[in-house]
Amino acid sequence: MYTLRNAIKRTTAGPCRSLLLQRGKQTASEWKAHGQRGGVTGSGTPTLGKSVAMLTVFGASMFGLTKYFLNMQRRKNLVMDILMFQLRTNPTLKDELGESIDLAGWKWIDGEINQLRGIVDVKFDVTGTKGGVATIAVKMQRYPHDPTRWQTVDYHVEMPGKSWNGYVDDESGTLVLQGGQ
Repeated sequence: MYTLRNAIKRTTAGPCRSLLLQRGKQTASEWKAHGQRGGVTGSGTPTLGKSVAMLTVFGASMFGLTKYFLNMQRRKNLVMDILMFQLRTNPTLKDELGESIDLAGWKWIDGEINQLRGIVDVKFDVTGTKGGVATIAVKMQRYPHDPTRWQTVDYHVEMPGKSWNGYVDDESGTLVLQGGQ
């Protein structure tokens, strides 16, 4: 008859072997019939409830880390560097936000930056030394006839009580904002 004791002798070594051998005097069917005690089966393995909880925590952690690293990839993108340079050098935003303009808060960027397809559609918050926060929404696409150049489809800057529509001047590469109401 196949017993758990014989299986343990063949596969287990070390200090836990003697404890397992004491338990291994039972047959496999007796072992299963012993049932659960205190949320753990007789063999010391977690029950289904604990496994589901651990799997849920692992899945949530992986989801959060994936989102964090994808956002980090958007933040470190050349397109974001260019957008931030345009915002930092714009005189209207310097007057409203202050000199040191940077991403606000958690530095989260919503949207998509896909250089392969030639699409940029992002929304993010910036702040400056004066403490104000502006929400920037930018949509750009690559020129169909010249893949090295990008065309600004929509550039919108919004602050509490004010908003601007903008575009990037093709000649100088600077951001031009219109509005402010």
